[in-house]
Amino acid sequence: NGVLRSSEDRTEPPIGAMVLYKMYEKYDSDIIWLIELLFDDLYDWTRWFWRRRRCEPDNLICLGSDPNDPVLEKVNNMQAARFESGLDNSPMYDGEMYDNVTHHMQLYDVGMVGMEMNELKRLLCLGKAIGKEETVMNELEARYSFLVNQTVNILWNEKMGIFANKFTTNNSFYVRVSPTMFYPLLSGDKEIATVQQVEYMVEHYLLSPDYFCIDLQFPQHQTNDACYWGLPSIAESDETFKEQNYWRGLTWGPMAQLVWWSLDEYASQSEIVANGQKALELQMKEMMLHIWRSQRHICENYSPSRNSTECTGDHFYHWGGLTGLLSLIH
Repeated sequence: NGVLRSSEDRTEPPIGAMVLYKMYEKYDSDIIWLIELLFDDLYDWTRWFWRRRRCEPDNLICLGSDPNDPVLEKVNNMQAARFESGLDNSPMYDGEMYDNVTHHMQLYDVGMVGMEMNELKRLLCLGKAIGKEETVMNELEARYSFLVNQTVNILWNEKMGIFANKFTTNNSFYVRVSPTMFYPLLSGDKEIATVQQVEYMVEHYLLSPDYFCIDLQFPQHQTNDACYWGLPSIAESDETFKEQNYWRGLTWGPMAQLVWWSLDEYASQSEIVANGQKALELQMKEMMLHIWRSQRHICENYSPSRNSTECTGDHFYHWGGLTGLLSLIH
């Protein structure tokens, strides 16, 4: 975690099984050896989440920070729990809602739930490929089914038509809209969301100038200069968007990849979703090339502003390349 640092109190967003599954999709039996090598560690990671990062009363995933001896950082507090999300200063976590007895943020986190649910599904596929024992497979299936049911019944905000974070203490939604609202779609399970629900999310959020500013006729019809390149890390209409500070409005390659994967699960069934996915690819690619052509930099994060001329973070950062990789995957 960083340079010469270790965070013993927390984990990171779970995407290991998804990455391995995507490699298996491409290389098939050629990487059975790699699945056999990594499966148990990925399985242990999901079991850690189950033991350490579920909040009562509904036992969905939340963020936290265990009170281990710190190396360089304070632990068991709200900021340490924010760090576990990878979205260190996201407006989604503004305020104090940390319980230092349970070591949990008192918020069901829709992004982490979506990623962990997807890990369980991908491990089921990988486990089948290497013939994992029935007890392991049954456990994964039961936990996946549990998260699917809880996500649908607890985290779907019918009024807004999105999946949203929810307080564990009073059963109310904490609605700061970010692209993590798409992450429950990662597993592609139609029990989680119908095609019609996903189309609504695309039309009213991904393609909205008030939210994520992806434009089907980019660049000709893109009129929002502040959100020109699209997919800001918080909705354009959120009061914190104008701060343009790290996860408060900047655009990030890993978030673009996760949203792209989420849409990809439904793109073959819906022209609306497919067109939204292609528009996302185009804007992310053009955003990356805009800086690359002028500066020869690949950015840690990008300003969504049309007037941006340089990276807003580090000038050469591996995951910045994901913004261009999306169109190559397609």
